Amino acid sequence: MMTQPRRDEDAPLRVLHVLASSQPGGTETNVLRLATAGSPQLCHHVLFLAPSGPISEQLSQANVPVTLAPGSGPLAALRAARAFRRLVKREAFDVVLIYGLRANTIGRTVCHLSRTRAAVLGGLRSLYPSGHKANWTLWLDRLTFRWSMGYISNSEAAVEHLVSHGYPRRKFWVIRQGVDLSRFAPAGAEVRERLRSTFDVPDGCPVLSCVANLRPVKDHETLLRALALVKQRGIPFRALLAGDGPLRFALEDVAASLDLSEEVRFLGQLAGDDVAHLFQATDIALLTSRVEGLPTALLEAMACGCAVVATDVGGTAELVEHGATGLLVEPGNVEAVATAVEDLLRHPARLDEMRSAARRRVEERFSLDRMIEEYESLLARLSHREV
Repeated sequence: MMTQPRRDEDAPLRVLHVLASSQPGGTETNVLRLATAGSPQLCHHVLFLAPSGPISEQLSQANVPVTLAPGSGPLAALRAARAFRRLVKREAFDVVLIYGLRANTIGRTVCHLSRTRAAVLGGLRSLYPSGHKANWTLWLDRLTFRWSMGYISNSEAAVEHLVSHGYPRRKFWVIRQGVDLSRFAPAGAEVRERLRSTFDVPDGCPVLSCVANLRPVKDHETLLRALALVKQRGIPFRALLAGDGPLRFALEDVAASLDLSEEVRFLGQLAGDDVAHLFQATDIALLTSRVEGLPTALLEAMACGCAVVATDVGGTAELVEHGATGLLVEPGNVEAVATAVEDLLRHPARLDEMRSAARRRVEERFSLDRMIEEYESLLARLSHREV
């Protein structure tokens, strides 16, 4: 496959992003940031193989072209593939950037059969495949991987995971995600107290927060059981859990059974600036996932000046410096999570040092401007390259 020659060297690079979901998540949020950043070097179009949702609506409001092609089920997937094919043949995209296993399987196949001259790339943002379907999904991904130029990943850990399964390292590039440092920033004392009051936090009570979809891989049950131990040790706190998903009611029942109804609040899905406001009111950001790429939620939390307690999985250690910006623990270890939270809450001076260090680390390594520059450079280079 030959890449399409640019008709005009001064014209913006035309990029099609393909996503399997329009609901808030790390991948979707990153595409939203990239597509709405306003760079004159990139012109974005986003195709969702899903119905409209918060992310597609925000993109439309920002005047980013959006195409919806819901594809749940075999017949719907076929219709989605046809819509994808029509869009690719109609528009002269320079790059097609596809996220997620299902979207990559459909997208690579469509681009291959359509004989597009665009550079076809995957967006790798997690250590997949995992779980009981790992062998099947890995086989499917490797089958269609040959119809792409490779993966752009947000973490070294995700790259190493697939390289260990025989993927060629030369077909991977790492661009760590970035955050808008003006939007996600620490709040002043007065604003911080006002935000804490909106979440019904008592004066002087430490705030813990977790922003994650309520799915098994995020392992909220370990988090709740750890918080129950913290409470048993006589340490006051309020824990604010943002996100939604299939485990919502089950996790609320677990919290009630652990006598955490007073300490833990389930906020549901937050949108827009609500996530930034939550982190601005937070002392410690929590994440007890069993699988991760480079967690967007922790990046946003650190930008707002939160220390972190998180499981040492995926690329989390590439973001969080253990002992400097937070504490990393092994996944599934209730006692380790509880001890880490207790350690920070019992040593407020150390907690304050970590909070300041977290913001500095994001400023130095994870700015949105840096991410956009790296994407511009890499996509421009790959769109001129033969596979």
